[in-house]
Amino acid sequence: MSVHDLSQSDTADGPCTAGSLGAGGYEDIATGTQVSVYGGAGDLLALGNLAAGQLEMGQPQQVDDWSNAPEAPPVPDVEAPQSEWDAFNKATDEYLDATMNLPQKTVYWGWCTFPFTVDVPDSDFYSIEVAHRGKVNFSRQDLEAEGWVVALSVG
Repeated sequence: MSVHDLSQSDTADGPCTAGSLGAGGYEDIATGTQVSVYGGAGDLLALGNLAAGQLEMGQPQQVDDWSNAPEAPPVPDVEAPQSEWDAFNKATDEYLDATMNLPQKTVYWGWCTFPFTVDVPDSDFYSIEVAHRGKVNFSRQDLEAEGWVVALSVG
């Protein structure tokens, strides 16, 4: 069983972390996140945790490295004196020059997979919930047909 989402990492086979998952809102998907399995009546049957994530199918891409880029200058108040606006315009030109030729870095895009294993008692139906992401329902028959392997995705 696993949870996965489109992700970015600085290494082709590196671990995925909460910070590497897509754009914001995925901080709850990380090593150790709780996995809850419920029975057909809604009763909690078992708990587990996500194992360490791994980037799958990493595709290298060159992107701008903004890690050491300067900050954009703050915009003066609309009623600021002309001298402040002149300083802002000069600082903006310097900022644009500095960010036009940022160094490149290689990142790898792919699926970040967090495996998990949960031992469950017999039930006709199961609901699996990772963190607060909502329950996903499965019949025992469907799970048996898939060898008790499920893939949940977020995003």
